[in-house]
Amino acid sequence: MSLVFIDSNVIIRYFAGDTMAKSLLEPIFYGDEQGYINSIVFSEVIFVVVKLLTGKRPTN
Repeated sequence: MSLVFIDSNVIIRYFAGDTMAKSLLEPIFYGDEQGYINSIVFSEVIFVVVKLLTGKRPTN
């Protein structure tokens, strides 16, 4: 099993329904690979989620 860094673009595209992102993340979901993110990726994904859910920018 290898350790794979997951960039925010892959996570965001996965939730947008992108099939390439899905194929990249499936081995992690099924336990064939081990994935990880850092705090920057986490904050980037949250930024996009807040913007999509509220229609507003998370910052002033």
